[in-house]
Amino acid sequence: MSRFLAVFCMLRMSKSKRNWMQGFPPQKEAIIQFSDGSFYSWPQLKWSVNNIQQLVPTKTVWRGASAARPTIERHVALEELNITSETDEQLPWREVLRATETDALAIMHAGDLVYESYHDYASPRQSHLIMSCAKSIVGLLLEIMIANAELDDAILVAEILPELRESAWANATLRDVLDMQVVWILMKIISTQTQRFGGIFAVVECCHKSKSKQNV
Repeated sequence: MSRFLAVFCMLRMSKSKRNWMQGFPPQKEAIIQFSDGSFYSWPQLKWSVNNIQQLVPTKTVWRGASAARPTIERHVALEELNITSETDEQLPWREVLRATETDALAIMHAGDLVYESYHDYASPRQSHLIMSCAKSIVGLLLEIMIANAELDDAILVAEILPELRESAWANATLRDVLDMQVVWILMKIISTQTQRFGGIFAVVECCHKSKSKQNV
C-alpha cells in the first residue's frame, strides 16, 4: 500500500509540475489566467498560489520602522521521522510532504526555527498565497493581546475601524467576530432598472448565545 501511495504521489506531482506559463508566448495548454478561472483549477493551482502576483493586483504591506526580529535557527532532523497514517502505514517524512502537496513548511518551537523546507515552485524568497490562513494568524495575535490585557474584546469593531460605523458591522463586538457569532444573510435585490439580481451582505443580528451554549 505504501508503494502504491508513493507511485500515486509521483504521478500526481509530475502532472502538477508541468511547465506552466513558460516561454513567450506560453503554449496554449500551459496558460493560466484569472479571468477564465483556470488559476483555481488543479493542477494549475499549484503554480498559481506561488505566483499570484503575476495574475492579480496585490498590495505590499509595510512591516514598520522597527527592525525585524532575528531568527534563531535550531534545526531538527525531522526527515528521519516516519509518520503513521490513518491506516497505520508508516510513511517517511518526505513522502508525507509529497502526499499532502506541501509547497513550504516552517516549524517554530519555543521561538526558534527548527525546520524549514521548500518544494516545487516555492522558494525562501517566493511569495505564497496564504488565503484563509490570514484569519488564523490575525485571530491568534488578537487573542494574545486580549490575554495580555492589551485589547478589550468587548469593544465594538467600529471603534477599531471607524470606516465601519455606517456599515452592518456597527453593532458587532470584537468577540462576536472572533467567535464567528455574526450572522450574515445574503439578500437578493431585484433592480427595477436592470431587472437583474444583485447580492449584498448584511449583518441582521449578532448571535449572543447563552454562556452554556458558547462553552459547548
